[in-house]
Amino acid sequence: MRISLGLTRVMVIAMVAPAMATAQGDLFTPMVSVNGAGISKYELDQRVRLLQALNSDGDLPKLAESALIDERIYLQEAKRLEIDINDQLVETGMAEYAARANLTSEQFIEEIGKYGVAEESFREFVAAGLAWRDVVSLLFGSVAAEVDGDEIDERLDLQPRPTLRYALLLEIVIPLNDQNRARALEVAEQIKTTVTSAEQFSATARRLSQTASRENGGDTGWVLLNDIPELLARNIEAAAKDSIVEPTVLNDILYVFFKRDSRRELAAQPSRKDEFAIVEGIVSRAVGNRLIARSSTCNDLNFETRRVEGARYRRQSTAQASAAAGLGNLLSRLDRNEAQLLKDAANPDTMFRIVMLCDRTIDVDDSMREIALQQLRTQKLEDYARTHLADLRARAIIER
Repeated sequence: MRISLGLTRVMVIAMVAPAMATAQGDLFTPMVSVNGAGISKYELDQRVRLLQALNSDGDLPKLAESALIDERIYLQEAKRLEIDINDQLVETGMAEYAARANLTSEQFIEEIGKYGVAEESFREFVAAGLAWRDVVSLLFGSVAAEVDGDEIDERLDLQPRPTLRYALLLEIVIPLNDQNRARALEVAEQIKTTVTSAEQFSATARRLSQTASRENGGDTGWVLLNDIPELLARNIEAAAKDSIVEPTVLNDILYVFFKRDSRRELAAQPSRKDEFAIVEGIVSRAVGNRLIARSSTCNDLNFETRRVEGARYRRQSTAQASAAAGLGNLLSRLDRNEAQLLKDAANPDTMFRIVMLCDRTIDVDDSMREIALQQLRTQKLEDYARTHLADLRARAIIER
């Protein structure tokens, strides 16, 4: 009987093993090739599962394939440029990505694991993104950094007045390391569930916090949320008044806040000064249009006006709030060196005038200009990256 069972087991294994091998082979057979680099069915399935874990919308198999094609191109371009992404960079990148969900790397990997996503799949996803970041920085970082004052002024002028978000906070700040991480996170949860008043939180901050504010019970005063990392700001805004903010880990630092109050207000309107030219005494619409056609700048307009009998050129500068002769709305619609022909205010039936914007100065503090500068650089870098990827994809040999 034992022999019979043994033979039966051998026969079953003999029949099942080829089928298992075939299934394994199918799973890792390339479904798509990008310049000779294969993307397997397993990788496609893993990416779909990751998209599901991230609550992505749309045609997930199609999105997964497109993303993996891009990532093969990222890595191929990084290799061409001799860019190396080492394990330490990947570990840091994984931690930063997990922090967006207010999780450690280990917690994030555990969460996506519930959807069947392997740690290695997450690691490869992060590594490809880091490689592309370095590709874009190497190729376009210097040119994207070239932003002139006019571009900054134009962006500031077009931007609506931002809403400034403030919160009155108490804080506990604890740097994390391998030795204290687990205990610190446990303590943070205890604070969240047991501390119910500002007085209790202040006493706890004096005992546990490792930043200068511990001396006054963690009191930070009013904090401008626009100026702190978005993850922290988002969690603070989500909390109710007189409550504990969700403990947050960012760059290996644990933050626990008690939110005492909050407020919002519009930022001050930037002061704008327009320098503009007016040409009066134009006898017909045709003459005015000809002057505009020949003038690319206010200096050109001045020169051309001298050739028109009876026309008078003047240039002035005025604050937006006191623009002369009701020109404030018109000037706000004009770009630099743009002109418009108008009927003369004194003689609308027979005479015309030209208004041209010569220059515009936006008077804001240095911090707002720095924000606009960084926004412009980021936008330029993203534009260059998008164009470069489209070019690489167009030239890639993609086979399915």
